[in-house]
Amino acid sequence: MGAHSIGILPDSMREAKERLDKFINKQRVAMYKPIQIAEILYRVRQNELSMDALDDIEQYRNPSKRWRDAITQLLIGQVSTSSQKFQDNLFEENAIPPSFLKELAQINNQFNGVVERYIYQRFWRKQQIILSMWRYIEMTGAERFDLNEFLSMFQSEPGIRRSIDKAYEIIVYALFNALLQELRVRIKIEADTEQQSLLEEFEDYPFAFGYRCCKSRSHLGCSSFSNGCSQCGRSWAGHVGEFWTGGAGKTPLLDRRTCRRHGRWATDR
Repeated sequence: MGAHSIGILPDSMREAKERLDKFINKQRVAMYKPIQIAEILYRVRQNELSMDALDDIEQYRNPSKRWRDAITQLLIGQVSTSSQKFQDNLFEENAIPPSFLKELAQINNQFNGVVERYIYQRFWRKQQIILSMWRYIEMTGAERFDLNEFLSMFQSEPGIRRSIDKAYEIIVYALFNALLQELRVRIKIEADTEQQSLLEEFEDYPFAFGYRCCKSRSHLGCSSFSNGCSQCGRSWAGHVGEFWTGGAGKTPLLDRRTCRRHGRWATDR
């Protein structure tokens, strides 16, 4: 693995590498599962996890997800959002069961992290392919861009062939976005002002109607905003910057007709 040629590897190591390659070849470009394996091997090599502990999946099943996510967040700014069931099938017999994981750990320890390096080298190669596609898009521009050529890159590269569905998602999004822009589509949301009394049923839940909306800058036009504060006469919009200021353990509990300055506070209920 890595600097070792497969032709000179002992039979047991060659078989382990071929099995690992088969597993990696099935992965998408983010390679969440191989990275999870690499991080388990790293903990064993650093004596943070014993070799015998690998026999008990429960000792590393969930911790290894956190180790993986910490790395992928640094590398690609993402973490796995797959179902727990899909993530946990990593340790099934047709993937990397404990017995094979232990075999990889022994090889990894014997050659000072060679399996870890190999996994991250495979990750780097897949990312290089993605980078080359991005460069193609950047350099060709809209006028010379060839969709067939772009899709052929996915077809010709075994490392990312399984991710071609992502390419179709990008294409559909780009097409839909272009159509909306050309058609100058606008979406407008209206409410029946005669039915605003319905909001009074929820007057004890200011968050739902924008009292704390200054964080998102989306000020909702509910009746309380338009009425203003009964104490000082200022509109709710004038006080909106004050609504998102709570002390430790405090939440603003506003009267329907008073602003924060003239309202009341209560501890979280």
